[in-house]
Amino acid sequence: MNTILKKEATLIEFQGNTDRLFDYFVRDAIDGEFLKYVELKGIAQEGMNEEDIEKCDFLSGIVGLPIFSERFVEKSSSLLNQECMFYPIEIKCKNKVKTFYLTKINCYQQWIDYDNSGFRTLVDGSKMLDKPIVTKAIHNDFYLIRDTITKSRWAASENLKKFVEEHKLNIEFEIVDD
Repeated sequence: MNTILKKEATLIEFQGNTDRLFDYFVRDAIDGEFLKYVELKGIAQEGMNEEDIEKCDFLSGIVGLPIFSERFVEKSSSLLNQECMFYPIEIKCKNKVKTFYLTKINCYQQWIDYDNSGFRTLVDGSKMLDKPIVTKAIHNDFYLIRDTITKSRWAASENLKKFVEEHKLNIEFEIVDD
């Protein structure tokens, strides 16, 4: 999934401790108890303006976390309530503040074909997943999933794409090779 914006610098930067967000939303290393005591806030990078924040139904957080609009959550929560948890986050863009929802995807499947995916080599010689290829063994009975090995990588199904199109939501889908 991608934002519909065709410009640079459109990520959302989180205020506060991003380590805890990453540990909860991606690594599953901690429980979400801390979310009861913090207000989630984000700031849009300089490439976004107030009109952009109004029309987008999907934004991407700086650490790869999915952020959906109120409109998306209202329309899809009955479909996604088994797969996702939504947490309100106030996104500030210039002089406008708008509520979106930071999303924890709780549905897992090994959807990446690691033997055929592309990797880039880091300075220390380790490899990092760059271009994931979808495995042939993927089950399509989901809307949003995270990979069981690379938990920071998540994917949307054709089911979700159809839902987004039917409801005329402003989300773009990236095709991942299979």
